[in-house]
Amino acid sequence: MTAAGFTCGFPPPAPKLGCSASSLTASAATWGLDPSPIFRSRKPARRLQRTATSAATGIDPLDAKAAQRQAQRLSAAKGRTFREVAEEFIGRNEAGWRNAKHRQQWRNTLATYAYPTLGELAVAAIDAGLVVQVLDPIWAEKPETASRVRGRIEAVLDAATVRGYREGPNPAQWKGNLAHILPARGKVRKVAHHSRSMMFPYSWPLCGAGRAWRRARSNSRS
Repeated sequence: MTAAGFTCGFPPPAPKLGCSASSLTASAATWGLDPSPIFRSRKPARRLQRTATSAATGIDPLDAKAAQRQAQRLSAAKGRTFREVAEEFIGRNEAGWRNAKHRQQWRNTLATYAYPTLGELAVAAIDAGLVVQVLDPIWAEKPETASRVRGRIEAVLDAATVRGYREGPNPAQWKGNLAHILPARGKVRKVAHHSRSMMFPYSWPLCGAGRAWRRARSNSRS
């Protein structure tokens, strides 16, 4: 109402005390502020970002992180040395070996013949060439011992494969593998026996055939 230059009207409503999230959000937007850090959870934003990344690359970031952690664990596992895996294998299995001599032979043969070449190498790096380096010096001289060493190396590497420390075929396997590189144990014995008889011809009279020949010759003279 206006009268004589004066303006009359109802007073404006009194401001309400307190505030609401919607009003503050609107005010923050008016002043150019981002209200999301205050009134909104970050999880939807992260899900949105993950969805966008997945759509762009075809890979879920969570799956990628899990795969990265798994790859790191595998890398650490494949760094295990032959000595470590062998000692672990013996420790897990020796309770089932009733013969104490057999348990000691396992440790002795690996320590004497395998560890000098393979002991500090990662089991993932061992190949057939390295196994042959272990076996070749004793294959002809000690065929029985060499065969046992080969079998024990094969068992350790099989256990390493099962536990995820290495991949691929076993380089100490005989059939289809070392059988094409080293002679069979039976053939080694025959050749070794023949070579010794040729190397020591004067030992022939000392053997059973030589003694029989001397007796026959003595009887014929008498």
